[in-house]
Amino acid sequence: MIRISALILAASLATALTTVTARADDTPALLSTEGTTLPAMQVTWSDADLSQIVDTGGDQVLATYIVARVHSTSQAMQRTNLGYWVPWDGSTDSLVDNQMPQANDQITYKILDQSLDGLTAPLTVTLIYRTPDGMKLGQFYVEAKP
Repeated sequence: MIRISALILAASLATALTTVTARADDTPALLSTEGTTLPAMQVTWSDADLSQIVDTGGDQVLATYIVARVHSTSQAMQRTNLGYWVPWDGSTDSLVDNQMPQANDQITYKILDQSLDGLTAPLTVTLIYRTPDGMKLGQFYVEAKP
């Protein structure tokens, strides 16, 4: 349980990612139990619309989660299944299942569709899904378009 929280914090502080635009291509992301570094995404900060398709590779997905960390404050937030962002205490036991749509071994994570005004870029977003064997996750930066 602690391993995921430590991974999220370490990656948000130390990972340098290549910048691409949001949904750079239609290639679904692959998550792993060790954590996958995904390409950064750029959004218009005043009207951010961000989604990501993940290939589950046939995994039996029991739950989906999204966590974001604001770099300027290091505050961790999690997305609820209703699309609200609430504080996250870092425990995997308190993650809220987002119930993201799944079809053809893919999950479509709808991360946000809102203004990010008032937040300082970048954000670190972590996509997670739970299987009977554990959790798989991937992480990327969200940056403001110049």
